[in-house]
Amino acid sequence: AASVSAAAAVAPAPRPAPAPPAARPASWNDLSQALSERRPLLASLMRGQQIKFSATEIEVAFANAFELGQAREKLAEVQAMAREILGGPVVIAFREGRGVVESLDEAEERRGQDERVKRRREAIDHPSRKVLRNAFGDDVTFKEPEVE
Repeated sequence: AASVSAAAAVAPAPRPAPAPPAARPASWNDLSQALSERRPLLASLMRGQQIKFSATEIEVAFANAFELGQAREKLAEVQAMAREILGGPVVIAFREGRGVVESLDEAEERRGQDERVKRRREAIDHPSRKVLRNAFGDDVTFKEPEVE
């Protein structure tokens, strides 16, 4: 009976639950983000614009011949990693031109511009400006807000 209670006292700790699998990319932007996180040298792929994205076929446009050439040099590696990430074979094609979805780089740039416009508007509408204008009259001029 003593050996049973000793064994119960040294019971192994419960294992932590396994991490949930990463969500399957639903767009070229999601996939290019996952690729660049695994291999930072593939970050240039974030400039590509999605034309088509399905479980078995992906088509991406690059704005110019230089970006297209960079992408094509990495195509074999991209297809191997995409197969691993997506869990099956996938055909990836790169071409020059415009896609139907903005690139990840373009989306991030747009978000940054939107944020700068919002902060500029907040600076212009700040209550302290109204207080100064009320105290010193409408002849008060303000320097243009610098928003980075």
